[in-house]
Amino acid sequence: MAPGAIHCFIESLTALQQVAAWAVFGRYEFERRKFETSTQDIRANKFVIGLRASFGSDSLLDEDRNGATMDTYWPASVINTK
Repeated sequence: MAPGAIHCFIESLTALQQVAAWAVFGRYEFERRKFETSTQDIRANKFVIGLRASFGSDSLLDEDRNGATMDTYWPASVINTK
């Protein structure tokens, strides 16, 4: 590792179910960070559940291509579940 390096590993899984003009979604995200200056790593698990409104999209694929993003910010960096 380079001096001061931070190595991150992030995996996520998202599920979406459309019900009329609404879509219910759930997301799980796992994050692991390893700092070059430490022998331990930081691990975090994040769960997000929510509702998305559909404004004129005919399908979830159309909503995915043209709608708002489902990406989430990295607040898991402040939650240590180790």
